[in-house]
Parts: sequence; C-alpha cells; structure tokens
Amino acid sequence: MELDLDVCRMNIRNVFVQISSCALSLVSLFITAKKPEVSLILDSVPKLPNLKKLRLAVGGSGYDCLLFLASIMNACPKLETFSIKPCWTPPIISSKKARDATNPHKHLKLVEIAEYKGRKCDYELAVYIIQTAAVALKKIVIAIERNPKKEEAARSSAERIKSIKPQGVELVIV
Repeated sequence: MELDLDVCRMNIRNVFVQISSCALSLVSLFITAKKPEVSLILDSVPKLPNLKKLRLAVGGSGYDCLLFLASIMNACPKLETFSIKPCWTPPIISSKKARDATNPHKHLKLVEIAEYKGRKCDYELAVYIIQTAAVALKKIVIAIERNPKKEEAARSSAERIKSIKPQGVELVIV
C-alpha cells in the first residue's frame, strides 16, 4: 500500500493517527510537511514495520530537524529507499540527541537528497543520514539546487561528502 500525505492541508495532530490505521500494510509513504510542528508529532510516529520507501518534503525553522528525522526513520526498520527534500530555513538546531536516538538502518540502500543548497544544515543532514545508513548503503544521490548564484557553493559542499561516505558507496551529484 502507498500513502501520500500533504500535512499542509490537514490537521497535523491527526497525521500519524491516520497512518497508524494502515501501518502494517504501508510499503511506500510520501509526506509533505512544509512547516511541521515537531513537538506535536515526535511521540506519535507509529511503527511502520513493512515500509520500504519513504519520501519527505519537510520544512520549518528553529527546531531540531535531525531529531524529527530520527523519530520517523526509527519507525521504519526495513526502509530501503529514503528521499528527502529539505525545505527548511536556518537556524536549524543540530543535535547529538538525534544521533544517539537513531537506530542504524540495516536495509537502507539508496538515499536521495533533493535541492541540496550546500548550507551547514544541509551538509549535517547528509552526514547524519550516511552515518545512520552506513551498514547497507549502496548509493547516495544529491541533486544540487539550480540557483546560478549558489550552485557552485552547493556543489563544493556536496563534493565534501566524498570524504565521509563509506568505501564502496556510490556518490552521484547532479
């Protein structure tokens, strides 16, 4: 079963309540949450034991986005493909709590980061995901944001990921 949710159009308090009703049969989940109210949803993420594909378009500012991701990723132990389009604006709080709270992903093979801007928070996101998925990771695809004024800096930041990716993992920068 596949589910596509646009949190912008619904009451965020009910998002994960609705997901929990079909959690066992979900294989693909797509969530668009441009301004998530993280404190309302961190404790309510249901276990998604059969989810293999997760795509997030998440936004916001001034919250711990990595802790938000940790709670969602931990709920998906069989995740194989993870795609994220970060739409946040600084300041983004980076947290050791998120790294400590994250379970390693033993099945995550493909990570895609869309509209990579090359900011510190974007690089930290890439590092966090790579560290979380290092066990089975095969490929990382980073799609640089197409902004002529910022593209070179974003590409340079993405190139830095080569030095932290596990050996044998393919890095594609587009």
